[in-house]
Amino acid sequence: EMCIRDRMISNDDSVSFGIQALLHSYIAVPAVDQISLDGYCGCQYLDKLLPSSEGTQKEESALVTIDREVDRIYLYSDSSSTIKVNQLEDLLHILQVSHAAHSSKQHHPNNKIQNDCVLWNPWVDKCRSIADLEDEAYLQYVCVEPGIVSSVYNIEPSETVVLEQCLK
Repeated sequence: EMCIRDRMISNDDSVSFGIQALLHSYIAVPAVDQISLDGYCGCQYLDKLLPSSEGTQKEESALVTIDREVDRIYLYSDSSSTIKVNQLEDLLHILQVSHAAHSSKQHHPNNKIQNDCVLWNPWVDKCRSIADLEDEAYLQYVCVEPGIVSSVYNIEPSETVVLEQCLK
């Protein structure tokens, strides 16, 4: 198990301010069009590829697959998902991804903050337009990025916010 614990922001000031933060995790996979992700069924999400007037969507699929550009913010998502590789009729579990956001303040239950999870893959055209990626790089990764992005979190004086992601 590998945990990324990243103290994102500490407020050492005497006034509150708003923050948004995201851990950008590019997770290598054998072939992105042969994976599926669970843990999102029933979650509300913002599809960043649709006009904002479309509002939130609800994930109806038990397994999310990637066969085109994906840029979604799963709102206040569950704390974990599993990336699976499809091998003919079998699903091989390759990675459990869990995430959390914590506050040093005691006014949050268990010091947890509601956090989002971004699911992203640029697919063909956008990948070719990203200078530091090879043209076919999109086939070899998926981004599962926990954070606080759908709204602004108000961080109080002497509060520290920590984002964490564990891969096993």
